[in-house]
Amino acid sequence: MAETAIERTKRALDLIPYILDRPGITVQELSRDFAVTEKQIRSDLDLLFVCGLPGYSPLELIEISTDDDYVDVLNPQLLEHPRNLTRREIVALVIALEALAASRNSNDPLRALISTLQAKLQAVLETPMSKPEVINAESDPYSILATVEQALASNRDLSIEYISAKSDARSFRRIAPSQLTIQNGSGYLRAWCFTAAGERTFRIDRIVAAHIEEGAAATFAHDSAQSEESAVAIVLTLRGAAREFLERHAGICTIQSITAEEAVVAVNIDDKNWLLRTLLGYGAAVTVAQPAQIAIELAELAREAHALYAR
Repeated sequence: MAETAIERTKRALDLIPYILDRPGITVQELSRDFAVTEKQIRSDLDLLFVCGLPGYSPLELIEISTDDDYVDVLNPQLLEHPRNLTRREIVALVIALEALAASRNSNDPLRALISTLQAKLQAVLETPMSKPEVINAESDPYSILATVEQALASNRDLSIEYISAKSDARSFRRIAPSQLTIQNGSGYLRAWCFTAAGERTFRIDRIVAAHIEEGAAATFAHDSAQSEESAVAIVLTLRGAAREFLERHAGICTIQSITAEEAVVAVNIDDKNWLLRTLLGYGAAVTVAQPAQIAIELAELAREAHALYAR
């Protein structure tokens, strides 16, 4: 039976820490230990040689030596340890499985497989583990996630305490949750925020506390026209290292054109402050094509940052 891409990817991810733990291991020994042919091991090593971190210059690529059939990893690019899901990653998988289950009808055989996998992941979450890394020490994303799922299932509002991503300020909000999503390994809750009188997206591990309100969800005036007005549509031209922005944030980008030299994307986002700070890190490799006001604000932010370094 032909090997699947997932099976090959799993083996490739295991190869790096396996080789690092066994200095002087040979291609022949690797093929025996992984139960594949020497040709397949060489193919895997060739694949890993062109993998790495975004930027993909020689400095970000995995470096492997196979002199005289002895395999040595010179630059593992953060793959020093065997594959092992963190609790945050497990929570992300639980959220993704919930979304996948919701897209299937009750007779779909995939529902049974999803339920089985969910049960396994829940069992791992219930096993005592070291405290996970979270945005704030007070935040317990696993408890928060359970409360959010309960509110969604019962069509209830939530009162939350939230830590802002742009200022670290705390705020207390009443929200009407509508959708859980997963992006870049983190869970996000889309909801109508009564405090801000608009639709907002909240990162799960920035919610410090959540409480389900009694009674049915409150009604609010909200239509597609209002939603479109609240978002800021921004067109970006990405070149060089800035193309990493498209890779990291594909979920909020709409590609208008793309060539070997540059990509032009449209970004619809409520939080323009987050976007400006993110774009600032790419320097001249990114240009705001429109609107002009956002380009002016980005230039002003760059001047302020430069002034701080010039002191």
